Amino acid sequence: KCKLEPLNKVIVRNSVAGFVQDIEALEGQFVKTGATILKLKNNDLQLRVVQLKSEIENLQNKERMMLNTRNISEYQGIQDQLQVKNNEFLKLETTVKDLIIKVPDHLKKGGVLSLISPDKNPNPKQTTLKDLKNSYLQEDSDVFEIADISELKSIIYVDEKEIVNVKVGNTVKIKSTGKTG
Repeated sequence: KCKLEPLNKVIVRNSVAGFVQDIEALEGQFVKTGATILKLKNNDLQLRVVQLKSEIENLQNKERMMLNTRNISEYQGIQDQLQVKNNEFLKLETTVKDLIIKVPDHLKKGGVLSLISPDKNPNPKQTTLKDLKNSYLQEDSDVFEIADISELKSIIYVDEKEIVNVKVGNTVKIKSTGKTG
């Protein structure tokens, strides 16, 4: 018996919690670097984006009004608040971008996508990637792995009765049946 395993595989996890909204790749599919695999939806984050935009707009309106009154100290206070809200918005934008799960850039050649093995799967009821649709993923969940199949290692199992016949440098023929697991 022989088992082929990729030398390089990456476990992909989501950094933000959310419900799986869209699945744009299939198990066993070759995915390229940067390709979108899943899109998550987080209503709390989206609500906070709307709230922050409104707060920033209100502060900008106050800032314009303060310019006309020439009240420098109040104007400076509003500018400080505006800067805090803008910084918060920039951080939130980054978090919202994390709702789109992509093939990591460090996997230069891309790879073959598969769901995390059942013993590591945070959602044991999900047995295929399609089963993840509408499910909730906790923050930092291992969702799936991507195997770079450009380089494989071979694990050869030899019956202990035959081990005496194995010598360094022996030629080995490997026949693939195409089965996984």
